[in-house]
Amino acid sequence: FRHLAFACALHAFVTYGIGNFMPLFLGRVHGMPILDVGWYYGLIAGIGGLAGTFFGGWMSDRMSNKTGDKTWYVWIPFISTVLAIPFALITFLVMPNGITAAFSYLFPVFCGGWYLAPCLASTHFLVGIRMRAMGSAVLLFVLNLIGLGLGPMLTGYVSDWLTPTYGNEALRYAMAITVLVNLWCALHYYWSAKTIRADFERAPQ
Repeated sequence: FRHLAFACALHAFVTYGIGNFMPLFLGRVHGMPILDVGWYYGLIAGIGGLAGTFFGGWMSDRMSNKTGDKTWYVWIPFISTVLAIPFALITFLVMPNGITAAFSYLFPVFCGGWYLAPCLASTHFLVGIRMRAMGSAVLLFVLNLIGLGLGPMLTGYVSDWLTPTYGNEALRYAMAITVLVNLWCALHYYWSAKTIRADFERAPQ
């Protein structure tokens, strides 16, 4: 559970860190008008995030039921963190204008939503019925303390630190660095998956 909670926190670190600065990235780096930022990014973030959250829960249930192995509730978030990295880096470092950057961000934001439902389900499997509310509260506390509390702040600090060298381009590099935290996140999902099957079996009913 410790690895699972920390992986969720790092996952949220990337999601919040990028999500909070994406409108600024489109406006500052690509010169997209604010109305276009609201329209394109709002639509993409809304559709991608909603679809990703649904897909993560559905696919975890499907693979778990098909194989009889509940560790898929950890492997699905693991896969999403790895898949998101190259597509997000393309968004920040390669795309030539705001519209292409916004649309290329659809897949990373879709992947970013995969983790929440499976991780909450895994927490419930670990603690049993009588402690599910407390288990969820602890998971969400760690997730928001690190993810929401540190993700946007540290992304902004890195952007400020790089600004004297790169100017307005600093934000794209700061966001690319934030995306690479997914590698650290994936390690904790992997370490969690190594022992969580036995933990599931020991959990109270």
